[in-house]
Amino acid sequence: MMAGADRLGGIEVRKLFFGAVLGALLMYLFDAQNGAERRGRLSRMWSEQRDSVLDLARTAGGAAGSLGQGVTELVDTVQKPESNGLKVETGAVSEAS
Repeated sequence: MMAGADRLGGIEVRKLFFGAVLGALLMYLFDAQNGAERRGRLSRMWSEQRDSVLDLARTAGGAAGSLGQGVTELVDTVQKPESNGLKVETGAVSEAS
């Protein structure tokens, strides 16, 4: 991506987008006429689905941790092949004898 391609007058477009979405959500939830009903509905939905959402978050977190560990091990193998039982020759890697 080109430098400055995601900037609009010095403000990053992602930050601007996030601010707009957050502002719209707050307006929706705190609307004077319907905000209380919407917040109540959201609270009921959270109460009904809380355990499922938290279980999913725990599972996703565990999977992300496992993936991160695997990537770390792969990087270590690539950076230090000799310490992992591999013999390094010019242009090739093979198992050490």
